[in-house]
Amino acid sequence: MRHHDALKGAAFGLLIGVLLGTIEVLRVAWFIRGGTFRPDLLVDAWLIDGGILAVLCFLLGALRSLFRRRPRSTGSRVARRYEPAAGSASPAGSRRTVLRLAATGLVGVGVLGIARWLEFNGKAVTARVGAIPASADSAGDAPRPNVVLITVDTLRADQLGCYGHPFVKTPALDAFAAQGARFGMHLIQEPQTNPSHCSMFTGMYPSSSGVRIHMVDKLPNTLDTLATTF
Repeated sequence: MRHHDALKGAAFGLLIGVLLGTIEVLRVAWFIRGGTFRPDLLVDAWLIDGGILAVLCFLLGALRSLFRRRPRSTGSRVARRYEPAAGSASPAGSRRTVLRLAATGLVGVGVLGIARWLEFNGKAVTARVGAIPASADSAGDAPRPNVVLITVDTLRADQLGCYGHPFVKTPALDAFAAQGARFGMHLIQEPQTNPSHCSMFTGMYPSSSGVRIHMVDKLPNTLDTLATTF
């Protein structure tokens, strides 16, 4: 088995991943409000994007090497008998070309089908969300507001449709944003899941709530939270 195809694929995937990661970090730093250039994020993008694409392209190159037909020996009389004449098209090459075109067409049809399914499903979800009615209290005197808190781990705002992403579809969240107040500038208190959620539920800085390290610090039982208030 020849490994040069796999190594070439890994190098190509690493290069593309580094370029994509760099473009994404620069886009956030230059075009996202409140975004700044952070070298640590750039290194993370290189490691994650470049590493993933390098592994995928390495595997694709290895598969290509496995299924590639070995060249026939020129010293064999049988091989010389079946070698195509100079200037003529190779039957095997023609078949490979047809198969590649057919595979490309099938992939394109599949992508279009998935895109159409996602578009239809998104419209259906938007129709199901509709208007959010206010609930009435037990006495029926005055409606009480519905409060829905949605938190999504490791999701940046500019990756949502309601914040202007060009092709990502988030119909349910877009419907919620259309019926309420959408904030254009928002900052977290701590870039870790548990400390950030504790700040949202208590209105306190991590230094005040005592939760500063994810999966280590615990919120004291003496603090009132948003859940307690409701």
